Amino acid sequence: MANPTQQTPRSAPRTVEHHYIITVQVGDGTLTTGGGLIDVPVGATRAVVFDFVMKPLLERYGKPIVVMFFALEPNAL
Repeated sequence: MANPTQQTPRSAPRTVEHHYIITVQVGDGTLTTGGGLIDVPVGATRAVVFDFVMKPLLERYGKPIVVMFFALEPNAL
């Protein structure tokens, strides 16, 4: 995902960059892990982000799909 647009010192950010990792088990028993960066709108819920991350996995692997691990954290130290 793209980085947030540059903000002027007086404006509040509209998104916060997050890093996610997800491991799923697909119908044939294969485990697959992926991750990346995503710009999350301020006020978005974890459930909305999870659904966004899951959508391409469901399109690629279909059902059934079992989430073994999901982590979502702001990408800042």
